Amino acid sequence: MRPTKKRIQKTGSQSPLTAILFVLCLILLGGLIYYFNQYQVKTVTANQLLAGVLQIAEATESEEIMTAFTDPDTEPAEALSVLSAHIEARLAELDSLRTNLAQEREELERLRGERDAVTLQIRDTRSRADRLGNELTETQSELAQLQEQHTETVAELNRRVEELSSELERARSRLERSGIEPDEEEVPDADPEVPAEPATQPGADMTALPDGESELFKGFHYDEDINRLTLFTIRGHELVYRDVPPHIPERMVQAPSFDIFYRMNVLQNFPCEPDDLELIRSLR
Repeated sequence: MRPTKKRIQKTGSQSPLTAILFVLCLILLGGLIYYFNQYQVKTVTANQLLAGVLQIAEATESEEIMTAFTDPDTEPAEALSVLSAHIEARLAELDSLRTNLAQEREELERLRGERDAVTLQIRDTRSRADRLGNELTETQSELAQLQEQHTETVAELNRRVEELSSELERARSRLERSGIEPDEEEVPDADPEVPAEPATQPGADMTALPDGESELFKGFHYDEDINRLTLFTIRGHELVYRDVPPHIPERMVQAPSFDIFYRMNVLQNFPCEPDDLELIRSLR
């Protein structure tokens, strides 16, 4: 019976040691599994990085990187050094591109500013062109009016020139006949449309014109105090001109033709009562 007790006690003393060894084995096994897994992860990561580097080298057409990472004789450190140099060169190019891009942006902003300035100038030019176009239209309208007035004035002047030419011809004829037949001057018949009775009778201070001197007037009177010139027609009417300077009647008497001087220097040139042009037309 005693030996049986000793085996039982001996078996109970070996049980904890076995458990400890079993735990240690489990820990070692777990460590090996973890290390193997990490090695596989690192291997996959390294393969992925290598594939990425090779893709970059192929995309950038860098034979140096392709050779460094595909040649088995090349040390990893040397291959990484080549890759690092390549990356630094590409970073330098990137910085250069960034600088160029910043310069291009500044140039673009400058060009935009110039474009805005040119746009404003174009708008101002269009505004000035529209204003000048309106002014040109108004000027053309005024020019057309002036041309119409000029045409009317030229027609009136031509008419007066024709009248003066006929007056001049008649004056020349009278001058040629005055020394030979002074009493043969003909007096135009009375116009039936003009009243036969004179408007007023000439006063004693009227300066009478010599016979044949005028076909329109028989005398005149000038009042120096009020600068008034009164002309007496051959039919007894009076034309009273105001604001006439003194040299007008003096030159009128000295003129070769009284009627021509009157038409050129007095008719329609001074305020008159009644209307001188209508009355003179009625005397023709």
